[in-house]
Amino acid sequence: MHAPKTDLSEVLPYLRRYAHALAGGRSKGDAYLKLCLETYLHEPHRLRAGRSIKPQLFALFHDVWSVVALTMPQLDEAAEDDDLDDPLAGGLQCLPVLKRQVFLLGRLEGFTAAEIAAILGIDEADARRRLDEATALLRRRMIDRHLLQGGSVRSEEDDDAFDVPLQAPSFVGRRVERAPSHQR
Repeated sequence: MHAPKTDLSEVLPYLRRYAHALAGGRSKGDAYLKLCLETYLHEPHRLRAGRSIKPQLFALFHDVWSVVALTMPQLDEAAEDDDLDDPLAGGLQCLPVLKRQVFLLGRLEGFTAAEIAAILGIDEADARRRLDEATALLRRRMIDRHLLQGGSVRSEEDDDAFDVPLQAPSFVGRRVERAPSHQR
């Protein structure tokens, strides 16, 4: 058959964390995850044996997410009030969708540009470019927020020192740590 159940169960916490961050909250993320798993149950051939299950499951999630976002926009109408004061959560939701996907896949889940490209069905160079752009947008947003709260930035050189944190926004459960690259 295809990938053993234990492999799938090991990947689900990561996919759930990602779904929460992408959708902007737990309940919407879980709704997308449920649809993804239902699709897998109806189409188990979508995950092929002999290949790493994590990128395949994330790609399946994106196939489902893309269709649902187009056909059922009410699921994405309003962001949840899980953590309105979380600057990273707010910044993520302000990113264009594809940049948000690329950023989360790269920075939160640790996928390479090649893996991101395969998951999203885009060119690897485009994945790298969008990751850089999303990181710069979030960095700028975090600096702007810091300045609005009375902080200061000493010089242009300090801009590079102010980095976007690699942790998940506060509405995403923090129990799951980033998987080492050898486990993907």
